[in-house]
Amino acid sequence: MTVFNPSRWERTDPVSVFVPESRTGLQRPLAVVDGATRERVPCVVEGQENARFRVHGRRFSFIAEDVPACGYRRYDLVEGDEEYESPETDDEPCIENEYYRVCFDLARGRVTELLDKTSGLNLVDADAPFGFNQCVHDRYTSAPHFNHLASRIQATDLALLGERSAGGSPW
Repeated sequence: MTVFNPSRWERTDPVSVFVPESRTGLQRPLAVVDGATRERVPCVVEGQENARFRVHGRRFSFIAEDVPACGYRRYDLVEGDEEYESPETDDEPCIENEYYRVCFDLARGRVTELLDKTSGLNLVDADAPFGFNQCVHDRYTSAPHFNHLASRIQATDLALLGERSAGGSPW
């Protein structure tokens, strides 16, 4: 991302950039990095408002600091973000008894850890395309228009899949 400053003075201003899903993939966590210093820039990541009728993607909002007069500053999107933490952190709500430990990611509506204490085995696949116990919503289509005859289609394979999304927080 390139932030231009047409003014005759150095500026520090908020920036909001929409990045389509085709450029990033929604399942990967991303972070904004200053192209010159290679330091992470704190940012807010939001999903598309009314995503059912608009292009899928995410909006990145951050502060572009010290953009030179009549110049620009480059920011890169890189994989990984401090917001996405491993299940071993204590920030996630967990419940446990003498046999199991279960940790939740409330923001994404999924289970991040299901530890069998007797074997020491985590039963959650961290590399799965969707989270454990996460609601997956599939919309099928038989024509260029979604939900055309949707109630009459027998979806036995993914050839008729029109759209797929993962559920997030119920709040």
